[in-house]
Amino acid sequence: MAVKCYYFDVSALTGAQYDTALAALPWEERRQRVGRLVQPEARRLTLGAGALLAWALRQAGAEDLTLAYGDNGKPRLAHHPDIHFNLSHSGTMAVCAVADRAVGVDVERPRRVDDAPVRRVLTAEEQSWLAGQPDREAAFIRLWTRKESFLKLTGEGLSRAPGSFSVLPQADDIAPAGFDERVISDYRVCVCCEGADTTLFFPWEFPAPQAETQADI
Repeated sequence: MAVKCYYFDVSALTGAQYDTALAALPWEERRQRVGRLVQPEARRLTLGAGALLAWALRQAGAEDLTLAYGDNGKPRLAHHPDIHFNLSHSGTMAVCAVADRAVGVDVERPRRVDDAPVRRVLTAEEQSWLAGQPDREAAFIRLWTRKESFLKLTGEGLSRAPGSFSVLPQADDIAPAGFDERVISDYRVCVCCEGADTTLFFPWEFPAPQAETQADI
């Protein structure tokens, strides 16, 4: 299976489409989570990410979408151990990566970066690299999405300190992981997967998915 990353801008998920997507969600826990959220934007993003995930897993051949969870909460398919996936969302963008081996994905929108988190999550070498970049905010988001996608690949999450390892772009030596990065509608997306396969990126929309034609990003 090729490494695939589907992305979905949930902004249009309103009205009848919202109701249809909610009714079609295969996971009651996520449906309840949507209902507990107060802000409409948060409900739409959580729902849209769930709809994207369900579709992507079925595209990968999953017939049973029952989820199980690792020690640090990373989800997996209980009855399809050969299908690996990871989900992320930020702002109005949801992304889902699917592969035949461990995979992690992160998406972040541009934002102001304060000094405190920089010192907390970056190594000294990364901080030196960041200080020399012309766009500090964009460079930090690039490092952060690399770290987050790697920690999601391993299943460690933030149980491992982000500042304990380096993901500098010119030194992709975190064995056995490789990174594939894109900027999509101003969002930084990073897929981290075992091996060095190129990730195929596809736009998605609800209710009818677009054909699997890789986007020209």
